[in-house]
Formats: sequence, structure tokens, C-alpha cells
Amino acid sequence: MLCEPFATLHGRFRRIEVTVDPSVIREKLDIGAVRLKSDTTPSEWIGVQRAGRLIRFVDTRYVAGETERRAQAAFSADRTDTFPMSLRDIFVAIVRERRAAQP
Repeated sequence: MLCEPFATLHGRFRRIEVTVDPSVIREKLDIGAVRLKSDTTPSEWIGVQRAGRLIRFVDTRYVAGETERRAQAAFSADRTDTFPMSLRDIFVAIVRERRAAQP
């Protein structure tokens, strides 16, 4: 995974923050879960978490414009923000996801 040149990794990994309308949270999302169910989000969206109206995740296959469109459609988002990630942040996100996937 981390055998790619940094420029390639930096280009395809982004931290995404989606702000949703409170009514969408009640209708679409599991209120009791901090993490959204993996079967409701694309596999390239890792570390998906919800805190109030904010949904955060890392997109491992970021495509400018396309990722934002998909996130807005998936969560009926009011706003979608993307942030570049450092190599350390990318590594930590991958390790956390792999640890969470272990039985």
C-alpha cells in the first residue's frame, strides 16, 4: 500500500467532512452507532464516523468533484469539505482501518 510515490498517495487520499441536515440523520443514519455500517458506504471510504451533524471519513481513491458529488448524494449533505492528508495521517488511517477489520 505505501510502496507508491508520495505524490500519488497524496493525490488519492483525502479526509472528507460532510455536514448533513439533522432530519437526514434521523431518516438515513443509525443514530445509536458512532461508525456507520460498512455495507452502506463505498469500500474506499475508510474510518467513517459520525459526530452530530458531521460525518468524517478518508477516501482512498479521491477524484476531485466526483468524491464530493458521491458524498453529497449518499448523505444528502448540506456541505462537503475535503482536506489533503500528510503521509503520517494516511498511514494512521490505514492502520486504524486494518485494526478495526481484525476479529
